[in-house]
Amino acid sequence: MLSPGCSLLFYSDGLVEAHNSQREMFGFERLSRLYGRYDNGASPIQFFLDELATFTGEGWEQEDDITMVTLKWEQVP
Repeated sequence: MLSPGCSLLFYSDGLVEAHNSQREMFGFERLSRLYGRYDNGASPIQFFLDELATFTGEGWEQEDDITMVTLKWEQVP
């Protein structure tokens, strides 16, 4: 059940299974920590794409599709 102000992030496995140059996966724990740091300022999708780019580094070759959808309940006055 969602309450006003709550949000959800739906994502494909390509996000959490992305690897950096040391072959570490982005992973569920990293995604969870980042979700806790997201400040609702910028687009959540752009926030996670930027964090993924920082994690993977330059020259990263995408291995799988990355799909994200966000849902936020905003109360209308």
